[in-house]
Parts: sequence; structure tokens; C-alpha cells
Amino acid sequence: MPLNFLSQSKQYIKGLIPILIINAFGLVGLYLFMPRPLFYLEYLLVLLALIVFKKYWPSFVLFILIFVFDLFSIFSSLFLFQLDEFFSSLSFIKFYHFSFQQILIGVVFFSYLFLIGYVLKWSHKIVQQNKKTFIKVLVIFYFIMGSLDMLSGSNKLTEGFIKQDFSKKNIAASLMNDYFKTFSDLGNSKVETLKDSSMGFKAFLKDTTGNQLLIVVESWGELKDAKLQQGLASWIAKKFEVKGYRVSTGDSKYYGSTTASGLREMTNTKGEYSYYLNHKSAVTPFKSIFDVKHNQGYETFGFHPFTGRMFSRSVWWKNLGIQNLYFRDQYLFENISKVNEVAGEAHFPSVKDEKFFDYLLDKTKTTPKKFVYFLTVNSHLPYNTIGKDNSPTAQFDISKMAISDHAKYQLIHIKNLLEYFSQKIESKDWNKILIVGDHIPPFPTLQDRGFYVDGKVPYLLITKN
Repeated sequence: MPLNFLSQSKQYIKGLIPILIINAFGLVGLYLFMPRPLFYLEYLLVLLALIVFKKYWPSFVLFILIFVFDLFSIFSSLFLFQLDEFFSSLSFIKFYHFSFQQILIGVVFFSYLFLIGYVLKWSHKIVQQNKKTFIKVLVIFYFIMGSLDMLSGSNKLTEGFIKQDFSKKNIAASLMNDYFKTFSDLGNSKVETLKDSSMGFKAFLKDTTGNQLLIVVESWGELKDAKLQQGLASWIAKKFEVKGYRVSTGDSKYYGSTTASGLREMTNTKGEYSYYLNHKSAVTPFKSIFDVKHNQGYETFGFHPFTGRMFSRSVWWKNLGIQNLYFRDQYLFENISKVNEVAGEAHFPSVKDEKFFDYLLDKTKTTPKKFVYFLTVNSHLPYNTIGKDNSPTAQFDISKMAISDHAKYQLIHIKNLLEYFSQKIESKDWNKILIVGDHIPPFPTLQDRGFYVDGKVPYLLITKN
């Protein structure tokens, strides 16, 4: 009896190995920020295929398909894309420069697939010889996972029958269900006016006094520590106050990726930026801030240090009524000898934010009444540059913050950039300036991601005294 029990236990353990290996990817989420449950039910199909098919390769093909969809879902969530926006963004991958580390991750990815293929081949023989035992192990395993979710009140499969707390994370859920909900939402994701007006519209819509500047800072998020956030706001406010400005600070909602922040601040809407690839805002129900400003007698400008081909900004920004557009392409054409001003170490090689801001000031200096939009880019993640805080301050000491060096350097870049703006902006030239973040910095780790408030970005509203 003991020998029989021991033999049976070994069979159960062997049956458990492919289940754990196939689902091992989700366990990485215990260490990294991964917006997914630990187990997706679709991987069960891979395990069932081991029983049904006489060869192991159908299981392997199923795994690859599900795993790729899993990765798409994670990346779109991390970088705040809608899934369709993420898919469409893949067409712009030619503008992205991969680092050695990322190439190494690619090697690990294919090594992981090789490991899965080996495990499935090995497991297939055992499963075929012990089908009943394997089925028992599958039933017990997924019954335990489902029961834990139901007991915690977070199992979406029981929606409508049991009161649920969706602040809790499912241990097991359906990947296809997530996709279905996303694409169902997309069917109704036409451009719509924001219920809470954007800061850009609040600040500029009805103000016709003097020259105005709207700056959206890439990946500048609201710090969760209110004291630290106030420390940064107070420090930078003083820099502008000595230049003859008064400064108000606060936070604003964001609704997705950088393109979504463009819709938010430029059109006071949310939805798909692709809508404006085929529609001019002047003839839609959603008038852009540039349409309004042009009618108020302003000449309008749009600046971005990266190529205008990325996300087709050179097309839809023009359709928003921006009269003068300047991207990296124009800058390099006019400044052939200044290729060194391109941040080549960045994954999106663009003109350095500071240099492009100088370019902005130069291009608009002779315009008597102007409304200018500037979208930065150098603080985009992944952020690789090692930077030094130009003006260390006790009230906002980045070196002592409980985040990774990667996150510290990114925040240092933003702090230095805000200071640079304060040094270059003069009250004789600009009557009102709004500086606002586009979205939370999409760090992949819990430590860095949790340092920021989800759903909010800070702003500085700077007005001439």
C-alpha cells in the first residue's frame, strides 16, 4: 500500500509539472507589475491538447498563439494603449531603436519557447500513458484556483450571482474574455467630449490675452507621496515667480497613452486619434483648441522633437488646425550640422527636449500673437540616460527616493527640463503657460509603478502678473 501510494504520488507530481511550466509566465507578475491574473484559462487548452492529440506539436502551436496574445495584452496595458492602438503602433516599430538588453530579452523569449516545446514533448508521453491521472490533476488544480477566486469575491465567472470586489485581482481568468471586453468597448469608442474638461481647455479656451504656451511632458506622473509632489511644485513655482509669474498647481485626469493626452489637451476629447486622420476638427462637433485660437486671432504652432511620421502626427495634427508644424525632420533639415543634438542613446532618437524648446522660441519669436503646443519626448520609457540633478534640493531629493536608478534618472530629466523652461521663458514674451504631464510613467515594476498615482498627472498653470 505505501509503495502504491508513493507511485501514485509521483504520477500526480509528473502531471502537475506541465501545468506549472505552461503557466509559469504569470508567476513573473509576483515580482514585476503585470496587469494580468496568475493563470489564464486559455492555457488549459494547451494541456487538454496533450490528451487529445497523438503528437505534441498541436499543444506547442496553441501555446505560442495564446502566449503572443498574452504579451500583446500586457504591453498594451503597461503602455496605456487600447489593444487596437497597440497593434497599429507595431507599424511604427521601424522608428524604435532596440538596446542590447532588449535584444537579450528577445533571446530569453525564444529560449523560453524552446523550453516549453521540450516540456510539452516530454509531458506528452507521460500524459498519453496516464490520461486519467492527468485529468484528475487538471480538475483538482483548476477547481482550487476557481474556489479561491470565488471565496475572495473576485471571480468574474460568477458575475451577477455573487457580490464581487473588483479591486481584488483574479488568480485565474480568461484572456479571451479580456479581449472581448476591450473590443466591445472599441465598438463604442468614438471620439467623445470629456465630462471633466481638460486643463488645456480650462486654461486657454476663453482667454484671449497675450501669447500662450501649452507644454505636455512625456511620462510625467503625479507622485503618490503628496509631500514630495508638493515639494517639486513649490520648488519649480519659485523659479517662475522670480520671472514675474504667479503659479497654481494641481492634478488632472489622463485617459491613456501619449496620443490620448494629445486628444485630451488639444480637443478636450477621448477616443481614437485615427478619427482625425480623416476628419478636420473645424468641421466636426469636436473643435480643437487651435480652431478656437485661430478664430481669436492667434497664429498656431505645434512642436515635437521626434519624427512627425510616428503615429501620423504630421497628418492629424494638421487636421486639428495647427497652422505651423515642426518635427525632428524639419529641425535636422535646417540644422544639418547639429546631428549631435539628437538623443541617440534614447529608444526614440529625437532632438533633445531643451534644444527643441530653443528652436520653438526662435521659430515663434517674431509672431505677434501666438498659441504654441509643445510635446516633449526624451523622458519616454524605457529611459536609459544617466543624468545629474542640476539643482539638488532638500525638499525634493531624488537620490533618497525608494525607486530604481532607472526611475530616478527619468524623474531627474523631468525636473531638469522644468527648470530649463523656467530659465528660458520670459514674462515679456508669454502671458500664460500650462505645463502638464501626459500619463503615468509606464514602469514595469511594482516598486516604480507604485510610486505614482494611477489615473492622474500634475500640472503647472503659470500666468503673468
